[in-house]
Amino acid sequence: MLKFNVGDRVKYVGSNGYYNPKRLGKFGVVRDRFDDISVNITSESGDVWCGVYDANLELVKSAEDKSPIRTVTRREIVPGQYGYIEISDVNNEGVSLWLPRNQRWSSEKLREAAYVLNQLAEVLEDE
Repeated sequence: MLKFNVGDRVKYVGSNGYYNPKRLGKFGVVRDRFDDISVNITSESGDVWCGVYDANLELVKSAEDKSPIRTVTRREIVPGQYGYIEISDVNNEGVSLWLPRNQRWSSEKLREAAYVLNQLAEVLEDE
């Protein structure tokens, strides 16, 4: 019985007594089964290797690893207090935020608020 399935990515390691030294360390994809103990492979260079014993191969990536699902990373705005700015609501139209009134704004406080507001603007532009 074969260790590999059609579509598996394999590496030629030549561990059995009979092997081709020119193929050592090269990669390919199993194209079909040759018999009960060997497979046919398409190498990365496009060559077809017929009747390669499965003992001479090592699995690199299983064909079963393919999936229609992917992981996506995205940025989103999270309500909360960020320095002097409070974000209270986020929706498709934008964000609701609160800035303290009657506050003396130093250059440091203004820069901190500007930094938070710029981050919000970047995320809203990406949506």
